[in-house]
Amino acid sequence: MLELKRFAKIALAPGEEKTVTFTLGRDQLQFVDQSLGRIVEPGRFMIYVGGDPTALLTAELIVERSMKNN
Repeated sequence: MLELKRFAKIALAPGEEKTVTFTLGRDQLQFVDQSLGRIVEPGRFMIYVGGDPTALLTAELIVERSMKNN
């Protein structure tokens, strides 16, 4: 399942390059579990940069342990 977590609209002139930085934290990785608590589950998560999942810029994020908010 793909979810939009962060975005920024930037304008670039032809041939111009710009560095854009995003921080993904617990708030962006968590979801509501069966007990209606907020949790981050361990696993591998692909991060896509661009307009869709066919984007050329990707990164992998590995969460090693569950984190639950009470």
